Amino acid sequence: MKNIVIFGAPGAGKGTQSDKMIEKYGLGHISTGDVLRNEIKNGTELGKTAKGYIDNGQLIPDELMIDILASVYDSFGKDHAGVIFDGFPRTTPQAEALKKMLSERGHKIAAMIELAVPEDELMARLINRGKESGRSDDNEETIKKRLNVYHTQTAPLIDWYEKEGIHHHIEGLGTVDEIFARVCNIHRLMRDLNLNDNYIFMSNRQAWLICLGKGSLLKSDNPDEIANTWKQLTPRQRLALAKEVEEDNKNLSKSQFQALEDRSGARYTFTQQRHVAETVDNQSSPDDFSMLLSKLWRQEILAPDWTDYALSILAAQEYNSRIPRYLPKGTKTYHKTGTISGVVNDSGIIISKRGNPLAITVFVKNVGCGQNDTAAQAIGHLSKIAWLICKQTIYPYTNLIFVLILELSLTVDGPAHQPA
Repeated sequence: MKNIVIFGAPGAGKGTQSDKMIEKYGLGHISTGDVLRNEIKNGTELGKTAKGYIDNGQLIPDELMIDILASVYDSFGKDHAGVIFDGFPRTTPQAEALKKMLSERGHKIAAMIELAVPEDELMARLINRGKESGRSDDNEETIKKRLNVYHTQTAPLIDWYEKEGIHHHIEGLGTVDEIFARVCNIHRLMRDLNLNDNYIFMSNRQAWLICLGKGSLLKSDNPDEIANTWKQLTPRQRLALAKEVEEDNKNLSKSQFQALEDRSGARYTFTQQRHVAETVDNQSSPDDFSMLLSKLWRQEILAPDWTDYALSILAAQEYNSRIPRYLPKGTKTYHKTGTISGVVNDSGIIISKRGNPLAITVFVKNVGCGQNDTAAQAIGHLSKIAWLICKQTIYPYTNLIFVLILELSLTVDGPAHQPA
């Protein structure tokens, strides 16, 4: 089951977005407030125990709350694709207890969706809600207390779920449908692409600067130590570090950058260079690249205007010595090259004269010093062969996307190659 925690301050719109997800995706809904009221109303043993705590003005213990949620969770059958947890967990111990409860059933939380809304907007929403509904707890004084509780007790869960690798930040401003479209983008990626979320996207320059030990969080230029530090950082810390090294080194010339790389290459082994590069770059598999490109082309990831924009960026790629290298002049190609220590790759879509697309990814591994162009030539030759085969066989008869994934290895002798 694809269980989701929907998260945010009071007034962020959790209930509204939960309702839309339930309707669209067939998810069950567990709201702690509703669950408690139902258990007490139905006179269940758990409900009677919970009522005793409430009547005495006491907080319900986490253990009892988990038992109640587990009972409701188990009531959902196979007709539900998953469950949305709304209003729970609110503390780190509760999150740990929920994880344990689901793990005992062979399940887990697939995503924590945080609806982020500025505090002044939250205040305005809640005050307006109080006027419309007559809710006594939606007055300014009470709202400030509730928001303070959220910031001190609940917001720290963001860091906990970041470390779990399933936190997704959603801008909670806009119309209900605009916000829901952002939520759906997360669900579509989870459901359709089956990719591992890297949580952070960096330029090649940012990644290389980090690999070379730049940034206040890195205390050494030793590749192994950098790799180990990177593994301990949360996604938010990684993003902050990427922005920091970009800003601090924006005036670094190509020759200065190359000098840094040369010094590192002289001091450390190829294995060390590859270790840090593969760790920091979160190297994806060739399957992921090709799957992503084919779905981008079919407009299954972004809206049409954003799809066109993304393809225009790929079409503007200036480094054309790989996939397009041996293709006939004028062949339309959308591609993105990649180079990390020991790996040279290119991933793209080649368009035939009939308009048929070929999604191709070629990874060349174990590339040594001075072998960059050899790897690039191999990518170019393989891309042309694939294009010719598709042109003569598949393309005349179908408009389906043909996906080709190739992975090969060169023999390594000497230090790692320099970045392209």
